[in-house]
Amino acid sequence: MCLLQERNDDYGFHFLQDLDNPVVRLTAIGVQERCLNSYYWENHNRLPGYLFQYTLAGSGTLECGGRKYILKKGDGFLLKLPGDERYYFDEAANEAPWKFIYIMFSGETVAPYCRLIEETYGKIITVPTNHSSIQVLQNLFYDVKHQRHTNPFLLSGSVFQFLCCLCGDQPPEEAPYSEKIDQAIDYMKQRFKSSINIADVAAYLGVSQHHLSREFYKETGSRPIDFLTKLRIEETVNLLTSTEMNLDAIAETCGFSCGNYFSKVFKKYFQISPAQFRNHIRQEGYSKVQI
Repeated sequence: MCLLQERNDDYGFHFLQDLDNPVVRLTAIGVQERCLNSYYWENHNRLPGYLFQYTLAGSGTLECGGRKYILKKGDGFLLKLPGDERYYFDEAANEAPWKFIYIMFSGETVAPYCRLIEETYGKIITVPTNHSSIQVLQNLFYDVKHQRHTNPFLLSGSVFQFLCCLCGDQPPEEAPYSEKIDQAIDYMKQRFKSSINIADVAAYLGVSQHHLSREFYKETGSRPIDFLTKLRIEETVNLLTSTEMNLDAIAETCGFSCGNYFSKVFKKYFQISPAQFRNHIRQEGYSKVQI
């Protein structure tokens, strides 16, 4: 039996002065501490929207996709509602109190961001409490709690900032990669201009290509081939904007097998050809392009 007291500090929103279909709409935010089996949610009857919940202390349980996850400090999840998932506190399996911060929001235009977050992190989003997304979330909760913000547009902007931080921010430097992944990154940074591939990186590390790809994705959130390609694309952008080199020469300089393959990869990233990109940048007068 739990001798701790359950606590909740929740705030819901329904703004009279808001757009009919905003880009994103904040519907609720709160911090709770749970220690009883009575805390139990099934999502199939929930109103449409999204829920992000992040563990600050203790642990809880999430069931989704036929699997059961124990959510410890630093673990979160992002769910589209309604759905088949369930989450709860299990007195027999979880550490009390399960303290978490959560946010609920809606908006059709946030769907691509939420999909990208799941593709990057998987079902369980593990980030430290000093990650920018969690800092935005905690600051938003503090502002709401102390009534520092009542403007629906500013509150919605904070929700969007939170999503962008999850999509784009890298783990903080105090959580370094393992030695093998650091070596892989250094190897690719030093040799991406040559025609290396992921098999070469794996051979250099003395591991299988499958093992490298799995561990690299687990630690960085991206595949090693995507990391290598991004290094090459960044350099091609630099050469397209700062030199008169032709496409074949740029391709060879940046490790692509030929100009045609380089153009195909480039168009996949930018939806225009390298030549069109070069012309556009010169017409606009940009001195540098960051990707």
